[in-house]
Amino acid sequence: MLLAGKYQLNRLLGEGGAGKAYLAHHIGFSEASERVFKVLNDNDMNQAQIQRFQREVQLTARLSIKNEHIVRLY
Repeated sequence: MLLAGKYQLNRLLGEGGAGKAYLAHHIGFSEASERVFKVLNDNDMNQAQIQRFQREVQLTARLSIKNEHIVRLY
């Protein structure tokens, strides 16, 4: 599957209650092209689930700036 015309999903890494995580690569880059995508389930999420996901993204983004062992968010 190709996302946004430039990210090729390669394999499923795991899944949870909110969605699935995939290993992907940016098709335009030859080096440092690996990415991880979290794809939310196609069901109706309630407001609490949406807020939880938004907090997860914000926290990970803040931590990734200071820690090379955490996936960088773009």
